[in-house]
Amino acid sequence: MLRKTMKSNPDTEISTWWNVLMTILAGVVFWGYFRWQRVTTISLTGTNSIASLTITLGLLMGMLLFTICLIKTRKTAQHLVYHNVYWRNFPTLIISCAAVLLICLLGLFLGFNAGFLRSFIWDFYRHVDFFTVSIGH
Repeated sequence: MLRKTMKSNPDTEISTWWNVLMTILAGVVFWGYFRWQRVTTISLTGTNSIASLTITLGLLMGMLLFTICLIKTRKTAQHLVYHNVYWRNFPTLIISCAAVLLICLLGLFLGFNAGFLRSFIWDFYRHVDFFTVSIGH
């Protein structure tokens, strides 16, 4: 059965610039952290690695972006489903989103680690590029 689709309201749409802003912010933090540590080559895995910082910053930025989107969508929601999301459910939704994001990021870097067999050492600027692409997608 075909139904008419509702026209989207510009107030409920989240701009792509939020994603770009979070990606640039995370890239600058990544660059600044390793500059502050005076590291020239960065390993893929380990305590001070691209994986640990990508997982940490990706989780924080993902939770922040999800929170912004959830609040903005809930305030201007025209659909009945969003009105049924109560504020008491808010922490549970954020924690579950963070758990899914964490499992995905851990799986991604577990696959990278298995594929490259710990021989993945690049220079500083190539890691900043790789990190920014990882967070942005």
